[in-house]
Amino acid sequence: MCIRHRAHLDFGIYHQTQKRPDQARECITRAIVLFNECKAEGYLKQAEEVLGSLDDRDGQIHKSEIPEKI
Repeated sequence: MCIRHRAHLDFGIYHQTQKRPDQARECITRAIVLFNECKAEGYLKQAEEVLGSLDDRDGQIHKSEIPEKI
């Protein structure tokens, strides 16, 4: 897996902590596309969970929901 893929997810989480949900959603969505292309199932699942929690909480990701590094 390319470091760039994980960086998109990390930047998405960072943008969320800075209360920039639109930028967070953009980065996380890009990460999902990249993880799907390279079949990185573990990271794909994490990214989908983060995106889902972002949508469920109107842009709020809580620290407990930030995925740990694999």
